[in-house]
Amino acid sequence: PIIIGFISSNLETTELLLRDIQTLFRGYLTDYRIVVCDNSNNTAKLEGLLRKYSDYYVLFKKKTIDHDCDNGLFGSYFIDSDNRRGIAFGRTILHRHVHDEMRKKPGSVAWIIDDDVRLETLQPDGASKKITIEDLNQAILSLKKRGVAIANGMITGDPPIPVLGTIRTQLLDLSYNQE
Repeated sequence: PIIIGFISSNLETTELLLRDIQTLFRGYLTDYRIVVCDNSNNTAKLEGLLRKYSDYYVLFKKKTIDHDCDNGLFGSYFIDSDNRRGIAFGRTILHRHVHDEMRKKPGSVAWIIDDDVRLETLQPDGASKKITIEDLNQAILSLKKRGVAIANGMITGDPPIPVLGTIRTQLLDLSYNQE
């Protein structure tokens, strides 16, 4: 099983991503699930997009996230609503929910992506090509054969992220995967 997780902030790019995911998994027999944390300005529209493009999704609405934070689900730091800002907060919530979905599906693989990416690769001639399910399976199997438990991908054209900027997220991933 593949658990795809992202935070939806921009509904236009979210729709493009959901369309790409639908295309990628069309006819795919293995179980997959999309985990979405709502950071949009229109939850009803987001729900409509999810229903349009997938039957296999879990949506965590802002009210639910706030309720869970208030009750300490994500640790005592996020009980204070002033601490619920920024990328680190959003990623912490997303990673926890993806982890919870993975626990329901032993042997599953998590794929955390941003809502503004497209599922395509840049070719040597400068053209783009949609990622196929075969490409995804090949990448996953290659990583598993090499014993890789956590892999960070790149976005074509983006500058590299400084190592110190990713350590917290990597440590959270490691911690959740060892529970």
